[in-house]
Amino acid sequence: MKKIVSMLLIVVLMLLSFASCDNDSTDNVPDINDGGGNTVKPDDGNDGDNGEKPVDPTPTPTPDPTVYTVYLLNRAEWNEVSVYYWNSEGDIEGGWPGMELLQGRDGLYKAVIDKSYTQVIFNNNNNGQQTADLNIPTDDTVVYDNLDKLWLTYAEAMEILSGTDNPGGTDNPGGTDNPGGTDNPGGTDNPGGTDNPGGTDNPGGTDNPGGTDNPGDQDITDELKLFYDLFDPQNHISFKLDISDSELKKIQKDYEKYSSFGSKSPIYRMADLYVSITTPEGITAEYVIEQVGVRMKGNTSRTNFYSDNDGMYNLIHFKISFQETFDEVEYYGNDALVWADSALRKERKNRTFATLEKIDIRWNKNDDTTYIKEIYAYDLYREFGVLAPHTNLASVDIGKDHAGVWVFYEPVDKIFLEKNLPAEAIGGDLYKLGWTSEGATFTSFSSYGVEDEDAGKFYVYDLKTNKKTSTHESLKNIISVLNSGSLTKERFASVVDAENFMYFCAVSYFVGSPDDLRNNYNNCYIYFRADTGKMIVIPYDIDRGFGVTRDWDPYGNAGTRVSPYQKTNVCGDQRNPLFKNTVCEGGMFISEFTEVLKQVDASEMLTDAAFKARFDLAKSLYSSEARTSKTYHNAGGHQLKFDLNCSGNGNWSFSDYMKELRETLYKHIGNQGNNNPDSGSGDNENQNPDPITDCDPFIRGDFNNWSNDNNYRMIDNGDGTYSITLTFKDDFRFKVYNDRTGAWYGTEAISEECTVEYESDKRTNINLAAGTYLVVFDTETSKISIEKQS
Repeated sequence: MKKIVSMLLIVVLMLLSFASCDNDSTDNVPDINDGGGNTVKPDDGNDGDNGEKPVDPTPTPTPDPTVYTVYLLNRAEWNEVSVYYWNSEGDIEGGWPGMELLQGRDGLYKAVIDKSYTQVIFNNNNNGQQTADLNIPTDDTVVYDNLDKLWLTYAEAMEILSGTDNPGGTDNPGGTDNPGGTDNPGGTDNPGGTDNPGGTDNPGGTDNPGGTDNPGDQDITDELKLFYDLFDPQNHISFKLDISDSELKKIQKDYEKYSSFGSKSPIYRMADLYVSITTPEGITAEYVIEQVGVRMKGNTSRTNFYSDNDGMYNLIHFKISFQETFDEVEYYGNDALVWADSALRKERKNRTFATLEKIDIRWNKNDDTTYIKEIYAYDLYREFGVLAPHTNLASVDIGKDHAGVWVFYEPVDKIFLEKNLPAEAIGGDLYKLGWTSEGATFTSFSSYGVEDEDAGKFYVYDLKTNKKTSTHESLKNIISVLNSGSLTKERFASVVDAENFMYFCAVSYFVGSPDDLRNNYNNCYIYFRADTGKMIVIPYDIDRGFGVTRDWDPYGNAGTRVSPYQKTNVCGDQRNPLFKNTVCEGGMFISEFTEVLKQVDASEMLTDAAFKARFDLAKSLYSSEARTSKTYHNAGGHQLKFDLNCSGNGNWSFSDYMKELRETLYKHIGNQGNNNPDSGSGDNENQNPDPITDCDPFIRGDFNNWSNDNNYRMIDNGDGTYSITLTFKDDFRFKVYNDRTGAWYGTEAISEECTVEYESDKRTNINLAAGTYLVVFDTETSKISIEKQS
């Protein structure tokens, strides 16, 4: 193994490590514990001799003349950092609070801004703290200090960071510079406004499990900085899994053995992992983690993949463990390691890399040629306060072969919870939900426990924490309450974080995965907070979102015709009371769910421009590495290239998917009234809708392909009603569509002449027999009256 040489401290630690391990080989570098058990080598740019002289890991960046590069020195200890920018011509980039920034290796938050913009506001991602309106500097003072409220040079910022143990001051900058001031270019769209998700219903609030009561409230360690670097989409990441053919062959044998009795191998095989992180400035840090554990990962993706003649001939997903000790004789036989030093074994059992115990890496099995749809989905969940794992792309080599561009994942485990939740919420039960003989319907206690691969035992509710102590009381209680027959909003909210659940449901609708908890009863985690006892939902394994339909499209049309209130799923009728009694047609939280759907719909992330910008970034970093260096049998039919339009691969483009989904959303969202909150029914008798003050109504129906047509624009009667006369020789179906708000009306019809039909595609229509009718829409009551004409 090649030498990894770094600064004097690393050399000293190496010498100590050699001595403690009695290792006489100068060619084999033992594990060095720098907080994560890793060695690090900044790239000195000398291809002939890496690392002979120390390299400053935070040199002054070289300015790019085509853009402004500015930084935030977060001495005020904001939990999150976003940047919002505009110019004097009124051009604004995105909506408030702007683009979220991640902390770089230098400790600063960096924003790269086109030179057409002239002013910025740094803010705490809509959580009540922000700077004043700042002119983007044109000199070398490129770092803004949010504590002292002044611009610094990069070198001055580095001196502050290196000269104090706690760069964060105690003063709260959220005083007179607080959003909502008259100088704020956010105007009516500014946080705190009635249409803004950052108001009182903001999921990032203190009661929200998805808020950032986490890394920002504790000292940022080197490991945590490395975590942010690893998952920063602006950095180029590469993984080299240095694994021998003999170890790959063992993984193949493990697969054969365990699949023979319907199980999955828990056995890790040995490899070394090389990780490279290159920043946009061209600074590269390399890490080697020796003796990591590697095993096959996945369910339907598991397959034979290795033979003596062909080597690795199929691609598979891998799970990598940084804590495997390889000493279980039951698994490793005569090859089991013997740890002479128990302290070293304990150190290995506690080893992390970038705060992580494990990491999953998956090849592009579903042929998402944008490569980012699943990553984008998790980012959208986090935007609305739902806990979701961080993910990123990486160029991957396995053994001597290049295996293309893969996605890697932060695991959902105790470390994940501690990183994302306040201390008082830690200690509860975490379950992974999946399929055995059925999925997680939340209707019975038939399948819960701790999985045992050696015994072939798997559970719908697979416990991941408190494995030796849990009585599963929280799980039993929630299933009991949800199926009690007397469920009210209050009882539901006593066992479920209702706000978290509304945002989970709303974002999930836009992501549209048919293989999630609502649609197929699996692929998520649930966690019972230790402080409140309430359950939160954590999405996972959503690689079929945003129109990824290459191998499976159970709804047809990528699910874009599915109503957000639909009562069925891919299994038939919706059985899960989490959804059945809350957000499905007639549920208790229809009004709340509808409002959250509108908030998510307004997200800047769900625009073509935002998605394309993220795609262009990924393509610029990885397009040259998408193709594999050899032909893998199961990847032969995949394009393995970056293509925004997913041309010819059976998947939908993001643009087409969102366009079709929104058409369905807007058709159904107007049908929902303010039902009696606890009725659990779809009756409209208790509706008391607000008067419509902004209306441009059309009649849409099967006779005009459900589109706007000026021949069917309703006439304003001047008294709050609109009317139109319809004449057809055949039976017809229609609704009223408000072109100004995107709302649909149809179930409110008053007439003995009509019936209301609930179609299989979940469109609610007014049905009329052939004839001539006067149709009147009343904006005070949102009701439609119909009179048969002679």
